[in-house]
Amino acid sequence: MNTFTIAALSLILTLIAGCIIFVIAARSEKRDVKKYSEFWDKLNAERKKSQTVRFTTTAEGVVAPSYGSLYAAGADLRALLDEPIVIQPNESVLIHTGIAMAIPAGYVGLVYARSGIACKRGLAPSNKVGVIDADYRGEIMVSLHNHGTTEQIVEPGERIAQIVITPYMAAQFEQVESLDDTERGDGGFGSTGAK
Repeated sequence: MNTFTIAALSLILTLIAGCIIFVIAARSEKRDVKKYSEFWDKLNAERKKSQTVRFTTTAEGVVAPSYGSLYAAGADLRALLDEPIVIQPNESVLIHTGIAMAIPAGYVGLVYARSGIACKRGLAPSNKVGVIDADYRGEIMVSLHNHGTTEQIVEPGERIAQIVITPYMAAQFEQVESLDDTERGDGGFGSTGAK
């Protein structure tokens, strides 16, 4: 065999090896994509099945809490109103949602502001975060405060807050003589700096 033949055979073998590696990688990638897709399908099915929160309504036409996107943490709560209401600057108004929930034991419903109406219109829950305990069965109401300088109108069915269902720890409180030392110690209110 001359040098040209050896070089040609080497090139052909390299191309064949490259094709084999490409095919193996492509098949593996398809399996990975399929596994990934199956994993998320299963996860979402489990999410829907295992995280059911039962609710009732206090009136006809109440819209169920709903998530704005697949991975949204907060489900929107809507205003249950017969007609639009006006909230004056620096005023709080208690707004019905028409929703009562049976939050599972070990979980809590935290009612937060919706970023859109909070940032653009100055409307947010007056207590900042509402706490809906697992043993509460009454209607969820939102004390909506106008932090702005102009009056704001809330329409019937408008999304006014969001509820996040999250686990919590029920602590056992124990009084002791002293606490363990940390690097931060009792530094608070800006003690770690602004930057």
